[in-house]
Amino acid sequence: MRTSRVPRALAAAVLLLSAAAWAAPFAAQADKPVSVQVLHITDGDTLWVKPLPAGRRTKVRIEGIDAPELCQAGGPAAQAALRRWAEQGPLRITVTGRDQHGRVLARLHSGPSDVGEAMVREGQAWSYRFGDDPGPYAPQEQLARQGKKGLHAQPGAMHPRDFRRRHGSCEAAHRP
Repeated sequence: MRTSRVPRALAAAVLLLSAAAWAAPFAAQADKPVSVQVLHITDGDTLWVKPLPAGRRTKVRIEGIDAPELCQAGGPAAQAALRRWAEQGPLRITVTGRDQHGRVLARLHSGPSDVGEAMVREGQAWSYRFGDDPGPYAPQEQLARQGKKGLHAQPGAMHPRDFRRRHGSCEAAHRP
């Protein structure tokens, strides 16, 4: 029996159009800071925002960091740290792209502070590694390790990537 490729092509087109519509609030502002209102802090490196003065609710992953999973040791502290940064004043994001899961990637700033850099410096997140690249905040991570700050105060703190490989995602663990 021969199957048609049209349904697959149609499904792929719908998926691409949905992804484009999802990113639309920030498409015109790529590489430009956009003031946002924080709607929800998911964990230490992901939040939901809405562009100001008006715009569509969008999930954003902070580029350059990897915070502990919410169900992992240090996860609630990382989420609380990001919440404190969000409460300190007006936030701006600069969209830099998308991750492998389709989420908007962005640099997050509170006043003059780079929130991703601060999260790593405080020991609430790791500099995001890819292959042999230690990530953009490797010097801040090294200082946090030396000072045993945040998650580095715990012996054997597990990188989130390793935690997910061993235990799965927090969402998977809490599904009915």
